[in-house]
Amino acid sequence: IRCKNPTLCSSGGVKVVLTDQNADNKTTDWVLSSKAFMAMSRPGRSLELRKLHTVDVEYK
Repeated sequence: IRCKNPTLCSSGGVKVVLTDQNADNKTTDWVLSSKAFMAMSRPGRSLELRKLHTVDVEYK
């Protein structure tokens, strides 16, 4: 999974393991841990990315 914000996010993305489904959440496809969310960032930009809480992503 990788976020699509080229300013804050690395182009490589991050590998995640799906562990559960949140059927109550109708607004997002993925709920990531803070560690996984911040791992999508460019070096030095993780705190800025974390402040966004929600970002557009692509995954396969």
